[in-house]
Amino acid sequence: MPEGLDMQVQIICTDCAVQPDGSTNEYNELFQEITVSPSKWIIFYANKPLFYGAVAAVCVPVAGGTAWILFRRKKKALKK
Repeated sequence: MPEGLDMQVQIICTDCAVQPDGSTNEYNELFQEITVSPSKWIIFYANKPLFYGAVAAVCVPVAGGTAWILFRRKKKALKK
C-alpha cells in the first residue's frame, strides 16, 4: 500500500465457508481520508487538533514572554 494523506482505503474480506444457499460471507468497506505512513511526523501532522494545539502551545508562551519584556522595557523608559 503506498503512503499518503487523505487516501481512500477499501477492505474486501471474503469467507471461504459456503452458506446453504451457495453464497459466502463478504465484508466490503470503503474508508475515506485515511493517512498511511510509517513516519511519526506525518501522523502527527495529519492529526490537525494535536498539530495546531502543539503550535499554539509553543507560540502563546513566546508571544506572552515577548509582550512582557516589551512592556517592562517601556515601563522602565517611562520612569526615567
